Amino acid sequence: MAEEIRRSHRQKLTVGTVRKLTKRESEVLDALRRAGDEGGIELSGRFNRMRSKKSVVDTLYNALREGNLLEKAREILVDGSEEGGEREEEPDVDLKRVCWCWLEKR
Repeated sequence: MAEEIRRSHRQKLTVGTVRKLTKRESEVLDALRRAGDEGGIELSGRFNRMRSKKSVVDTLYNALREGNLLEKAREILVDGSEEGGEREEEPDVDLKRVCWCWLEKR
């Protein structure tokens, strides 16, 4: 029973877009899924949502070849909900008047 729950949870995390995977994307995704016990399943789900960005795919593919995929994936594939909690609120600015001027060189 517990194994079925884990399997369905993995499927929900990794279900993404319909676009066919490229060779690089599939290699990175498979490597992340194989590292499941170390957070790879969650990272593979995040990667699946962000795989439309070529820079993300290229960076993670290079990290895979260098052997530090999980570390680089944890840096790049940051969850938006975690990131939002760390931001400081910007103070409210109450503008009464905005002045524009035109400067000319003479």
